[in-house]
Amino acid sequence: DVLVPIERRFGVDKHILLAIWSMESGYGAVLKRKSRLHKVIHALSTLAYGDQKRSKFAITQLIAALQIIDSGDIHPSQMMGSWAGAMGHTQFIPTSYLAYGIDWDGDNKRDIWNCIPDALATAANLLMRNGWQTDTTWGNEVSHPKNSSFYLDQTKTLHEWSQLGFHRAGSKGFPRPQDRAEFKLLAGQKGPGFLMLKNFFVLKRYNNSDFYAIAVG
Repeated sequence: DVLVPIERRFGVDKHILLAIWSMESGYGAVLKRKSRLHKVIHALSTLAYGDQKRSKFAITQLIAALQIIDSGDIHPSQMMGSWAGAMGHTQFIPTSYLAYGIDWDGDNKRDIWNCIPDALATAANLLMRNGWQTDTTWGNEVSHPKNSSFYLDQTKTLHEWSQLGFHRAGSKGFPRPQDRAEFKLLAGQKGPGFLMLKNFFVLKRYNNSDFYAIAVG
């Protein structure tokens, strides 16, 4: 009753949203471990003052966090997050919250801390607005030729890849051979190869890590 309407509105696969929720907070379990949570204003103030490498980031996030409080979405005492300011069930930093936050349940608050529908809709909104393509996958595991490391991070159509000896795992054909994909080897030449499609890179807008995006996918 929550996931299906969100999927319908934003076009993002409900399984992807569940995977993000799991990766980010263990379906909210992290939020129950009070010893691991920090007051976001305190955490960002500390980073802004004491961490030269992160000070610019922290100042920007601190100002955004104050704007969230000013909007009335959350009381300062309830604005809890990680040591780096990531907040709620889906671990949004304050600037991303301001950009993509959704009030799904209609109570006039974008509450990603206490309202799971708001958190999942907010995650879906981020992916949609960064170009998520509905009804297609994030990538394909492929068998690859011995010299495949030569092609690392190159982009070609799936048809062109197949002509070079890259084949979808399980001897399946590529359903959309004209889609463009980038070749990735995340565990070396002997590890599995992947041809990553547009949605893989949209997932990286959530967390800019190949390993994060492939884990969610």
